[in-house]
Amino acid sequence: MTASKITASTPLLPLCPGIAWRALRRLALPWLALYAAGAGAATLAGGPMAGPATSERVGVWLMTDAPAQVQLEYWAQGQPGAAQRSAPVATRPERGHTARIDLDGLRAATRYAYRVPLGDVELFLLDDRYHRDDDASTDPARTMLGAAQLEWLKGALRDSHASFKLVTNGSRMLSDRPSPELRGGEGWHNFPAERQAFLDWLAAERIDGVLFVSGDIHYTHLTERERPGTYPLTELTCSPLTARVHPRPFPVREVPGTLVTQRNFCTLQFSGPAGARLLRVAAWDAAGTRLWEAEFPAARLRTP
Repeated sequence: MTASKITASTPLLPLCPGIAWRALRRLALPWLALYAAGAGAATLAGGPMAGPATSERVGVWLMTDAPAQVQLEYWAQGQPGAAQRSAPVATRPERGHTARIDLDGLRAATRYAYRVPLGDVELFLLDDRYHRDDDASTDPARTMLGAAQLEWLKGALRDSHASFKLVTNGSRMLSDRPSPELRGGEGWHNFPAERQAFLDWLAAERIDGVLFVSGDIHYTHLTERERPGTYPLTELTCSPLTARVHPRPFPVREVPGTLVTQRNFCTLQFSGPAGARLLRVAAWDAAGTRLWEAEFPAARLRTP
């Protein structure tokens, strides 16, 4: 028997009695363990996605890439010692390797959260809408992510031992305004004090392996920010696959040769032995033709 584990942990909306299940799509699903018979371990291919729910139970749908016995271990935010475990459910080929798992005993008005480690890669999934102030506000203390979520992110990054730490968000994180007069669309650049404080913290704490991933803007490119005394920060912004392409792209700090102004998608491939891990980022057109590829050795994302 082999096992592959995926955990989850980020602040989200409280689960309240009587709330419609569609509002529960962001329910946290803290510990996901996939157990597969045979030599290879199954991995998560889709989900987890919250389905039918009451104030005390939520059904969770997910898909694996091979037959597996799947269980979820889950707990209220900040209380991992009080974890509960669901009954094991099989994902079978005749059902497309999908399964519904029921999480029982949930407490109303209780926050749940998640993060997703995959081997030596960890995803930190951010919500840039719930706490967000007006992008056009002139208040220097305006926030995109909120103090509580930023504190969670800092703690999770500090505790992570992953070679690659992917900070993922809807709006762009590292881009800047095209000019002082133009906001340049949505993004963390419209909240400069909050962003700079986080980037200063990231450098002071010497957090290795960080790469940002975003979308939203309807064109694709890599962004790079140089940082004195440490490795540069890179962000992959990728979109759209099916929606309209932005007619007037305005990338700032764009890595030359990475701007894509057609429908596209991107892939992140991790390979290599321990001590020489490699991330390959590639952009592809809608027909599956590769447009560009960039390599990020783990050694390049380390503080000197």
